[in-house]
Amino acid sequence: MTVIPLIRLDNVSVTLAGRTALSGLSWRLLPGEHWAVLGANGAGKSTLLRVLRGETRPDQDGKGRCFWGFDGTEDPSPLVVRPVSSLVSGELHRTYVRQGWRINGLELVLSGLVDNYLPSFHTEEEKEHARQVARSLGAEHLLPVMVTAMSQGQLRLALLARALVTSPKLLLLDEAFDGLDKKARLAMGEAAAKAAASGASLVCTAHRREDIPPCVTHLLRLENGRAVFNGPISEAPPEPQAKERRVAFAPPPPPSFALTSNDAPILELTRADVYVDRVKVLHNITWRVLPGENWHISGSNGSGKSTLLRALAGLEQVALGGTLRWFGRRHPPLPELQRSVGYLSDRLQADYGYDLSGRELVWSGFDGSVGLYRDISAEEQATAQRWITLLGLDHAASAPLSQLSSGTARRFFLARALVINPRVLLLDEPCSGMDAPSRRLFFSALSAAMAQGIQCVYVSHHTSDLPPGITHELALENGRVKFCGPLRAS
Repeated sequence: MTVIPLIRLDNVSVTLAGRTALSGLSWRLLPGEHWAVLGANGAGKSTLLRVLRGETRPDQDGKGRCFWGFDGTEDPSPLVVRPVSSLVSGELHRTYVRQGWRINGLELVLSGLVDNYLPSFHTEEEKEHARQVARSLGAEHLLPVMVTAMSQGQLRLALLARALVTSPKLLLLDEAFDGLDKKARLAMGEAAAKAAASGASLVCTAHRREDIPPCVTHLLRLENGRAVFNGPISEAPPEPQAKERRVAFAPPPPPSFALTSNDAPILELTRADVYVDRVKVLHNITWRVLPGENWHISGSNGSGKSTLLRALAGLEQVALGGTLRWFGRRHPPLPELQRSVGYLSDRLQADYGYDLSGRELVWSGFDGSVGLYRDISAEEQATAQRWITLLGLDHAASAPLSQLSSGTARRFFLARALVINPRVLLLDEPCSGMDAPSRRLFFSALSAAMAQGIQCVYVSHHTSDLPPGITHELALENGRVKFCGPLRAS
């Protein structure tokens, strides 16, 4: 008996803005199979998932074709796959952050029923179903929370509930585990396994082996848009090790943003409360960073880590009664602050709505601006180029931001944060979306910066991603300080 594939790709190529994203790819998804798609940044993983869902059309060159067989017959129309599939991706995540829609978690989940960003009218039965899905993920507490007040990890979990509310036949997870704490990653893996057990076919991308759900049966490895392995995961060869790449570069001397004394705190919060969308996120935080200290900010999703870093970057206000001092000063001029504090986060990357080239994105770091509003001097261009080279980005420096993979874009944002040679560097999940070679380059660049005296405040759920120069830890729980002191053994 002939088994009709749920999806069949024959010699499919995809060209985006003159760049080949997929090249001559042939692949089958059969009933009962669950696939992981691996590959370096820019290998074509996200493009493939958009093709599988019918969101991106293959090149119309007469050579490649796609077929979907979810109704028992092979159909070349991408319209048949949309009602039976759901996608969780970084791009979807960034859309919700960028738009800032004033909807709560329940409305977000319900929007999945209409395959739209915003919900329409729903029955009480549909609302109860959405609550049950959220409950199964341990995300019921997020239903009354406004999306604008959610942490990055909380929003990612809510987007998974949005994907599962339709009981899809095809579940596509594109780096869906990024930004999640250990508990949420376990919930995500269990949800994927339940969806697979109930008949859904799973296709997921990942840069970390631990982010591949145990139910995965097959592996597709991409390299420059081509398949280099396509088969059962049990037969997959070891992942090839990229050559170690190091670039020697010493940043210029620290800026002249002087401290009041060598012993004055770099950053200091006293009895600080911070509200986001009228929700109190940080409670009575008293904490300081002294010269020579590098801090890891830990805590579960929703504990207030990202809000803390946004406050330190001058992007959130401390409520009346508390104080925040930078370099011994309460209210330094914002341009002066932006030239002394480097900042990188998922939120910044999502909010950056200007489609500059990678090189221009780095240039915008000199003024801490979103967009580019002045001519950049030759000296500044040379400084930016050194960081671009250090992070292995020369090949993509002229490409528009919209055409870059998430991990490649993240390295450009890191270069943007470092280009001012900041006194302190605020990094919120900086390795999100990066493949292993990119993470190694990132740590090489960060080590070079820290060796020159740039201090670091670092948020990550992966202790393996902590740079070796971290000396202290601030643990948050429900917006309050749980631990503050020298770095604890993991």
